[in-house]
Amino acid sequence: MAHITTTLTNSEYRAQRGLSKSDLDLIHKSPALLEWARNAPSVGSDEVELGTHVHCAILEPDVFAGTYRKAPAGRRTQAERATFDHFMSICKASGKICLDADTYDMVIAMRDSVLAHPTARDLLTGDGISESSIFGELDGVRVKCQPDRLIRERNILVDVKKVDAIEHLARSVQQFR
Repeated sequence: MAHITTTLTNSEYRAQRGLSKSDLDLIHKSPALLEWARNAPSVGSDEVELGTHVHCAILEPDVFAGTYRKAPAGRRTQAERATFDHFMSICKASGKICLDADTYDMVIAMRDSVLAHPTARDLLTGDGISESSIFGELDGVRVKCQPDRLIRERNILVDVKKVDAIEHLARSVQQFR
């Protein structure tokens, strides 16, 4: 029987025993990659960070509103730089995530674009659980997954992905296993 929780952070989920879909993808390439991925430090990228921000804006709007801040635009003058630096220090001291104005605006535009589609809006804002962690056992192997959204009444798991351009969507979907 599967166990579902919504209380784990991403790092707490990753620390739990069990094979995830990502783990199985690594094993498919080479079992040695799983051990390496678990022990090697992970380096993020701007694209990964942007995906994290967009996920939060779409799937956890209350968390986004309470955690993210838009930095003041402009740092050309000494006064603008002083305002920006002061804003950044306030964000850091209060544990807020501060995005530069362009990135913040892009995240909001991406969220609004997704939610403008009626089916996407229904799946992402209707009844359901965002960012849950599910644990279970299959054939004696402990497994886990962390779907972006779970809609139990309709037996739907939603996985939010970003693509660099809409014309690349079909190819991007085909690349996911």
